[in-house]
Amino acid sequence: MFDGGDGSATSRTEEALLSPNSQSLSANDRHRFSMENYQYDPKKSPSTNKLTERIRSPLADTVVQFDYEEDDTGKAKGSLASKYHILQLRLLRSFRSVFKGLGLAAVLILVLWLSFAPADPVSESNQWPQEPKTEASMRVNRKSAYRHKFRAGSSMLGDHRITHGILEVNSDSTVHPIRLLLEAAQEKWQEKVARQSRTLKEAVDEYKRRYRQEPPKGFDKWWNYVIENNVPLPDEYDQIYRDLAPFYSVSPARLNRRIEEASDSMHTFTLKVVEGEVTAHYSYDTGKVESGEQRPNHQVALIQPIAHHLPDMSIVMSVSDTPLNLISWQYRSELMNRDKQEDYIDDEVDRDSVNGHAWACPVSSPLFNSERNKKGDRKDGLLDMEGKTFISDLREYMNICNHPELMEQHGILIGKNPPIESLSPIISLSKTALHADILGIPTEQWVEGGTVPAWSDRKNDKIMWRGSNTGMHYDSTVSWKNSQRIRLVNMTNRAGGGDIVTMSRGAGRGSLSDLADITSWAQLNEELMDIKFTGKPLQCDKRDGTCEQIARDYAFTDLKINHEDALQYKYIVDVDGNAWSARFNRLLNSGALVLKATIMPEWYSDRIQPWVHFVPLKMDFSDLYDVVQFFRPSSSNPHGDDETAARIASAGRQWALTHWRREDMTAYVFRLYLEWARLIAADRNSRNFVYSPDMEIPKR
Repeated sequence: MFDGGDGSATSRTEEALLSPNSQSLSANDRHRFSMENYQYDPKKSPSTNKLTERIRSPLADTVVQFDYEEDDTGKAKGSLASKYHILQLRLLRSFRSVFKGLGLAAVLILVLWLSFAPADPVSESNQWPQEPKTEASMRVNRKSAYRHKFRAGSSMLGDHRITHGILEVNSDSTVHPIRLLLEAAQEKWQEKVARQSRTLKEAVDEYKRRYRQEPPKGFDKWWNYVIENNVPLPDEYDQIYRDLAPFYSVSPARLNRRIEEASDSMHTFTLKVVEGEVTAHYSYDTGKVESGEQRPNHQVALIQPIAHHLPDMSIVMSVSDTPLNLISWQYRSELMNRDKQEDYIDDEVDRDSVNGHAWACPVSSPLFNSERNKKGDRKDGLLDMEGKTFISDLREYMNICNHPELMEQHGILIGKNPPIESLSPIISLSKTALHADILGIPTEQWVEGGTVPAWSDRKNDKIMWRGSNTGMHYDSTVSWKNSQRIRLVNMTNRAGGGDIVTMSRGAGRGSLSDLADITSWAQLNEELMDIKFTGKPLQCDKRDGTCEQIARDYAFTDLKINHEDALQYKYIVDVDGNAWSARFNRLLNSGALVLKATIMPEWYSDRIQPWVHFVPLKMDFSDLYDVVQFFRPSSSNPHGDDETAARIASAGRQWALTHWRREDMTAYVFRLYLEWARLIAADRNSRNFVYSPDMEIPKR
């Protein structure tokens, strides 16, 4: 169905340098084009509008000020000015000037309070930009004795506090936080599996409870496909709702006009479903666009088994790796607060109004106020116990609004200043939590499971990664040294002198601080790490010396690891490149324990469980050494939990074999395109599903 090829454009860019003067549209050209579009331009001055009059640049050094007449979503509040009735007593009238003075003072106090008050992580900045969160199912309601909620939106796991998806280690605790994270994740996964719908009626009811609307027409056909192909987790398709919810406030006529316009782009291809047959159309030269023929063919193969259940429709997809669409939080809130079936709004946005990722966040969020929220000498837990953290909720960690530090750690964000636009009806292969793209399914490097060595038979227990220095375009105008792949290679090869402090799993009764291990950084790298770039520097500027600097300062090797040798490793790192990592499926299938660093949600993100099927890593890799020391036993680390490592590796492979099949991907796009067909229908109500008991079929 899908040829293995050399991988996605993300992986293929690892084979050639960018060529600024080239006229072709190779993957490298697309990468350069993306970099140019996102490149920060300090000379560009946003045009004045209502929004910029109220609020200065989100990255300004001064404290953000708010207009007292509007809340964070831009909705009008009642005026604070005193209102006087014409029949007021003469005595009260004499104090008019006093009340005016008090009113002005009250306004000033309110402005200062709004400026300095912390964000409410529950009601606003803890929400993903896409939409208000869907409600958790009530079918299973188990209580975790070690998890206690706090009003501020943080929680506790044992003695360790969790805020915005990050566990902050309490060094006085006697319980290793990873042990608690493993237990909590396993419980969460079991609850998710147990609460899934077993009948069409249950699936319809769960859909209506989660999304507060009827399922789309054809939902019964989708359910039949799920049952016949044993597709697991039939309720976990929240990503589709997150992506499509804002479009309900845009008229079908406007969406269809934009689809026609987008289909003419040199950066898109169009899938047309006509009378149950699907075909791909594009106007670009496939010889000049890498994967320009492969990607449309793969998408046709995904849809073809269920095309006869779809109405006639056009689907426009981006042929590029990177996301394209960014809308402001203020406008997203407007879209989300409109009735979903009527009262359409004009969502045309002046492209020159405002630029930058911060505008996709609430004005009280840490990213919007990143300058105000910056902390000096922030510790990352590498050199001492203070500042040690782990990911407890990967989805929350991906919320860049709450984690402005990611802006300096991922190449897709570093130095970028994208324009705020209108909603785009284009399906993209990748996105961040900030982007408004509709997420599709990339198929590059998808593999069917084969035979792999047993965990106990693997001969190499070092932490392995090989790849190119993709991730961004490197030149002297951007701060690339902290980008994800550069940082990974630098940390694990060129740490220099000094010691690293790691937590021990020792069976003592002392605190984590008492039991901490202090080891030479260079010694740990030599003992644990096998991480290097391959080939030569890519996507870098030769003229300003950046390519030469990367080649000189970072570890490269010409020795490639073949497939058989790779299967001998127990631990493999997976890290984003220019966009998503296309290798993840292949790595899970390998039976190794995958340590994954990403900020890119994918179609399966609601259907997989970190700490059960893989181990999540922070994008700065400050947790890498503690994670490795927890799992990997050695003569210097006899308490490493090899048994748990093997169990997670096995669970990850089993998940890939049962949850990432062709049928699982087709089930996702089946449901996505039923939803899309309703959105672009002239009468959306006519595309609602109506349940009947005779539609039920028994589940095998």
